[in-house]
Amino acid sequence: MAFIFSTILELVALIAGEKIGLKSIPGGPYALMFSALYQYHRIIPVTYRFRIFGLVMTDKLFLYVLASQLAFSRSLQTLVPALCGWLVGALYRTDVGNIKQWRFPKFMQSVANQFIKPLFTSSPNPRSSATLPVQRPIITSLSSVNNILANGLANGNDTTTNTNRPDIRTSLTSERSSSVREYLDTITGRDVVGSELEPPSPEYTRVLMTMFPDHPRETITRALSSAHNELNRAVEIMLSTPSPAGESSSRSS
Repeated sequence: MAFIFSTILELVALIAGEKIGLKSIPGGPYALMFSALYQYHRIIPVTYRFRIFGLVMTDKLFLYVLASQLAFSRSLQTLVPALCGWLVGALYRTDVGNIKQWRFPKFMQSVANQFIKPLFTSSPNPRSSATLPVQRPIITSLSSVNNILANGLANGNDTTTNTNRPDIRTSLTSERSSSVREYLDTITGRDVVGSELEPPSPEYTRVLMTMFPDHPRETITRALSSAHNELNRAVEIMLSTPSPAGESSSRSS
């Protein structure tokens, strides 16, 4: 609509302005740009205001300054199409004759979809074949471990006394730093080269230390890292791991 009506207004302006020296209008989308500028003026809200020498300005001032420079770039020759575009934008805004609902005919839409649309569209980007990280489940409760304890499952250390049980309260402050140190050793290759071990959970570490008091903390944290912080799997690993106390007693016997 802006293209059709602005062309008509420019022809009328050329005929009427012949007496004042308007003989030509430069090519370019002046009318289309200023018709869109009118919609910007009416629809887009003001974001902020500021003062210059006591005058209240808005953030739209910068765009209006650029538009004014474009409108007066070639004096009257560019001012006329700019005014025609501004009038067309105001005409469209008034919605005279239900102009906002006008559309191209169906046959023009089908022709454009068949011949013009493929020139401006591109094929979708192919999906990446990169391997995504494995999503492992996270255990949020200790019910399964409580069931194991309730059923009386043990690793053969029932006869041991509690004298060798480490003091958990005194080791809470050093667990986090030691866990981070072991994790850094793992990812830098100083612990297990090429492994995918994860930093052990301090909560699960305390649980396993309570269940297996005869095993050192390094064995427990390694079992948790190998099980990817899955407590049930770590318990199975510890059940299959012989305790150092049992090995020493068998050697002595």
